[in-house]
Amino acid sequence: MPSKWRIAGWATMIRTSLNFIADAIFYKEDHRFYVVGYTSVNVRVVAVDILQEQEMEMPELEEAIETEMASDRDLAIRLHIAVGGPSGLVVVLRLLKFLKIEKIPYDLTVGFKLFKLDETETKWVVTKSLDDDGHGMVFLGSNNSVWLSSGDFKGLCKGNSIYFTDDDRFNSVYYAGLGGESGVFHLEDGSFRSIYDNDLKYLYPHPVWVLPNP
Repeated sequence: MPSKWRIAGWATMIRTSLNFIADAIFYKEDHRFYVVGYTSVNVRVVAVDILQEQEMEMPELEEAIETEMASDRDLAIRLHIAVGGPSGLVVVLRLLKFLKIEKIPYDLTVGFKLFKLDETETKWVVTKSLDDDGHGMVFLGSNNSVWLSSGDFKGLCKGNSIYFTDDDRFNSVYYAGLGGESGVFHLEDGSFRSIYDNDLKYLYPHPVWVLPNP
């Protein structure tokens, strides 16, 4: 029987204005990729319409981040983007504090900030709620971000929370004692909770989130 497979290659469909992409998602409802990253001068979110094959203009994000991070200049940020639920598009800032554990550099997650796209005012606004009913959850890891509803997992997950894994891949692989920073951040009160029952000292390979198929 002849094989149905053939040698193929990748083709560039659309180029974005970003120099570095931090996170990207595809939202099938409007046939767009939403991408967050950096240009040579600032942080931006861009939308890429795959039907029209063009980049769509999005509201400015840099100013909102600068204002919100004014009192946290000593912290670094890692960018994530998610879409889902009635709140629509959100950008998640993972706040990192650089430490040294036994002389080894390590970035510790100390908090999260959430920006929601206000389509009426066409601007990004800070929020502490993923959606109006309190069921929204965002899962972060080394891959793209995922939005789920706690209503679909009653008794297993807590809504209005960010679930995250340790993504400091280099240090957690090569140095014992690192790699166990995975947990849950509750947006309402800013508290953390570990997802492990014991005091985990080392974890390899990295944990992954498994998305159930309804």
